[in-house]
Amino acid sequence: MGWLREEAEALGTSFDDRGARLDEWILAMRALWSQPVASFPGEYVRFDGVKCEPHPANPTGIPILIGGHSLAAARRAGRLGDGFLPQHGGRPGGLEEIARLQRIAEESARAAGRDASALELTSIGAPEPETAKAFANTGISRMIGVANWLDTGGRREGDADPLGAPGDAAAEPHVRVIDIRDPG
Repeated sequence: MGWLREEAEALGTSFDDRGARLDEWILAMRALWSQPVASFPGEYVRFDGVKCEPHPANPTGIPILIGGHSLAAARRAGRLGDGFLPQHGGRPGGLEEIARLQRIAEESARAAGRDASALELTSIGAPEPETAKAFANTGISRMIGVANWLDTGGRREGDADPLGAPGDAAAEPHVRVIDIRDPG
């Protein structure tokens, strides 16, 4: 979807209606994944009598995680997503902000007639036990741990590259997805 107007302009798409387009694409994909012969009469996406095979193995479709750190992203996650990936975890006050956005996502899910407890919360943080415990206490059930990147406290222009030189295997980022529902 994007947050940078210049990206949309470079692609020749409208920045102002990007949220409405994304909403329609999500609904259109769910129609394709769930109907033997799908039709969708949207403003941005329209098709009639389309087959999309094979369907996902999961009868509810492929899980859609909505990323972002805005009220609109939280509301969209509640209305249309299977999960929410807010991007505040490692920042000062970040866990409080994630909790606030999660409440908004859950309220939006309930308003849309969806099960708010089914909305899975994922965030990004340093792969350390204390981070996992703090995330789990906030309601985050899965974290994406990135070593050699998030531990830097945020890089600014002119700072040394925390990943080292390109091709330096010891300095490449290492990513792990960690289920922290029971960090034990």
